[in-house]
Amino acid sequence: MAVRDDDKASDPRNSLVTRYGQLMNGGLSDGERATQLTTLVLDTLRSGGLAPRKTARAFITSGPGIGVRVDGRDYLVDVIWFSKAASVSQVRAFGRATQPVPHAQPVMLSVSGFARGAVEALRDANSQALLLDRAHLEAMISGLLPPAELFEEATARLVGGGSPHTPLTELLVDRERAEPAEGFVPPHRVAAPPPWEAQTASGVEAQLVLVGEGGWPEPLGLAVRHDQSLLVTTEDGIAEVDAKRGTSRWLLPIAGCAGSALAEADGGVLTMCRGTVVHWKDQRLTVVAGGFPGPASLVAGTGVETWALSGSGVTYGVGAGSLALNLLGRALGEQQRYDVGFGAAVRAAGQLTGRRFFLAAGGHSAVIDLARTSAVGRTDWILSPQSYPAHLVVVGEETVLTASPDMHGVRATIYRTHPATGESEMIATLPVNHVRGLAMGPDGCVYVLADIRGNDVRVPRPVVVRLTGVTPAVGNPAAHPVGATANESSVVDPYARVREAARGNRRDYSLDPRPIARGGQATVTAATHRPSGIRVAVKKLRSSSKDATARMRRELDAARLFGEHPHVMPVLDFGPANDWFVMPLADDTAETLVHELKDPERLRAMVTAVCHALRRPHQEDWIHRDLKPENILRLDERWTVADWGLGRRPRGQTSDARRTQAGTLYGTPGFAAPEQYVDAHGGSSPQTDIYAIGQIIGWVLTGTAPQPNVPLLPDDGPWRNVVKAATNPDPSRRPKDVDELLAVMARELDEPPEIPANRGEQLLRAVRDSDTAALGHLFTLAARHPGDYDLCTEVLFHLDPEHIREGVVAEPAAAGEVVRGMTALNSGGHVTLEHGQVDAVIRWLLVAARAAADSGAWDLLEDSADAIFFWDQRDRWDVQAEIGSWLATLTGQAAAVVAAALRRQPDIHQHFDHLSGDRHLDHQIRLALIQQEPLSPT
Repeated sequence: MAVRDDDKASDPRNSLVTRYGQLMNGGLSDGERATQLTTLVLDTLRSGGLAPRKTARAFITSGPGIGVRVDGRDYLVDVIWFSKAASVSQVRAFGRATQPVPHAQPVMLSVSGFARGAVEALRDANSQALLLDRAHLEAMISGLLPPAELFEEATARLVGGGSPHTPLTELLVDRERAEPAEGFVPPHRVAAPPPWEAQTASGVEAQLVLVGEGGWPEPLGLAVRHDQSLLVTTEDGIAEVDAKRGTSRWLLPIAGCAGSALAEADGGVLTMCRGTVVHWKDQRLTVVAGGFPGPASLVAGTGVETWALSGSGVTYGVGAGSLALNLLGRALGEQQRYDVGFGAAVRAAGQLTGRRFFLAAGGHSAVIDLARTSAVGRTDWILSPQSYPAHLVVVGEETVLTASPDMHGVRATIYRTHPATGESEMIATLPVNHVRGLAMGPDGCVYVLADIRGNDVRVPRPVVVRLTGVTPAVGNPAAHPVGATANESSVVDPYARVREAARGNRRDYSLDPRPIARGGQATVTAATHRPSGIRVAVKKLRSSSKDATARMRRELDAARLFGEHPHVMPVLDFGPANDWFVMPLADDTAETLVHELKDPERLRAMVTAVCHALRRPHQEDWIHRDLKPENILRLDERWTVADWGLGRRPRGQTSDARRTQAGTLYGTPGFAAPEQYVDAHGGSSPQTDIYAIGQIIGWVLTGTAPQPNVPLLPDDGPWRNVVKAATNPDPSRRPKDVDELLAVMARELDEPPEIPANRGEQLLRAVRDSDTAALGHLFTLAARHPGDYDLCTEVLFHLDPEHIREGVVAEPAAAGEVVRGMTALNSGGHVTLEHGQVDAVIRWLLVAARAAADSGAWDLLEDSADAIFFWDQRDRWDVQAEIGSWLATLTGQAAAVVAAALRRQPDIHQHFDHLSGDRHLDHQIRLALIQQEPLSPT
């Protein structure tokens, strides 16, 4: 089988984090765990620019050790993972085993840590070995501390008379650093406070509350703790600032911090440091997440979850974007990455309700609901009022504030946006050069960290501004979120509780004893979501090969992008390493329901659902390439397309197109299109999937398994032409897309349209045969097709006058449609009434008019009179006498209605001049004929 095209290239550091998470999740034998751990450490050292090698044997384990040179010094590393912390005796044994190694630095890297007294025992034995633990390994894997720097610093501590084991916190946190001499002071205590002329919207106040003293490093972020103190991020660490007095102290003196921190209610702090998320609490530093490709920042929001924004959606037309939202766990390797399809330079993100996020970008921002999809559609776009909204704070469930400098760098604007409606309003303009942070305090006020540059633009002077009155009024959000229709919002999702609780933890699912499906690379097992009790299906890789992992990654990406569609099988949860995922538990497959599908209507419903499922993926250049009955699943009374593992990503987004080898089958024999044998990558197109649909139809109707490159045509029937069109050996002669295939189906399968005149002739015969219901049906038919030439001239004009009168009285509403439609019989098109037909239509209308007048149907009488006078413009002498006789019979309300119609057609008055002097004619008719000139009393 061909080597399949891999998923889009991932960041090497992210790959290390993912592999570490797999290792920590267990499920491996001791031997597998030891082998994979050693390989992971080797790759971690290589990622740090070192050249490690395996040694023949470790000091105290049976497996190999690792040798590596760092800055001219050789290190020999034993990688150990005991079932519990390394004991005193095990550490002593390591110390004795390393005594005969004079020219290399021994290192014991124990992932399981060290028991109490073990470090002291090694120091008492005068061993020069280094002891590293899991925290050190995680710092190297995540990129927080490069391997060379870690080895050098730990060795320096040991050589300088320190301990053989220096905790990670001691290596990174500068506890000896003096408190910052620089601080903030209230503006009234500054000799020359900066000028302050803020402009605000009604009800909003912008107060300058603190001004930084000279010497501050450039501020990089802001957070507010529950005690109202401010956390100011700088490159040198995080300083805690008293919001009232301005006094400051180092909370976390560690170099490399960036962006706004997140303050936890229990006193802990999360911050981004050297591209890694670290947790600081009780004077202990812990690595939480890392390996983010591109720039990364923590996400502010109202939820209890912690998220990070990473990468960029901008591709400049090359490859795929790296934009992602990452759900962070409690430890390294537990993070869950959601790739976001949004081609924009997203500057900041904020979590709204549930898994809905506001993505702030220049040009257009967007709202995305990760519980539904990971793709941003155009209906989710929100026009951005700012050019660089790099700072964001959520101030309500459906309200965000964004801050951006103006185009000149002399002022900054604060906008309030309602994601539910997409509406924005400027609430403040501040006289500052840059905005460095935006955070909401427990008192409901919003704090802005900015800087003002004086004559020397290289020296920032930080200021803190407090905004009040920014919280939106209750009930401001709209009824439906942006990007969701009323129908979508009101549909109850039976799997909502699983989606919203998804955290990439397989322990949340209790698997049944036996799989329900087993393939060469994965198994599918029914399971129960423990928190909700909802039944689901878990698909898990059986192989850890690169090919199998790439296939599942493609399946996940497609399901996350298009799973919002009701006919695409969605993903509810997935593992951080993309080696398992959760989906709804399907009821059946097209394969098991083949007998039901032999019913033409059910078959058509299934094929239509598949076409609808493929429409958007095809528009975005995704090709499934493995459509077959077992991949079309029945879920909650609807058909869904599943298993995109062999799918082809959009061109330019595959890591190596050559992985799909030309001339080798890539798909399922019989259902795969001929071009999949020749060039499954470059030759695949929407027509490739259309071929498979045709073969599926043939398989259902013939009951025969398809053969490679042989169209499976039914013997006869309307489906034969559908299958023939879909399975043409030449892709260019197949329907170009699923909509064209649906049009072919409609042409071949739909009943021919009703020809009104043919049906009318049947009803006319029934009327003449005294069928009492036929007359009403005929008028209803004519009302549905007003102005139909054949129906009028071949049917209606042949009704007896008595039948016309009966129909008008029985069906006045339908008769009105028919009468109005008769004026369209001569609309200037290809049909023009002959003289005899004009006479016929006028005589028909005269009968209708008399019946309307007799029954008091004044609206119908008015329509009939308008139509009569419209056709009288043809000046047909033969019927003008009949019109005149009719006018002579009119009196009272009927005469008033017809007179009004006469006045609307002044060009025909000359046809009836001889009536204007008839003293027996109704006064209203006479007045209309002489165009309202006064008449004598006689």
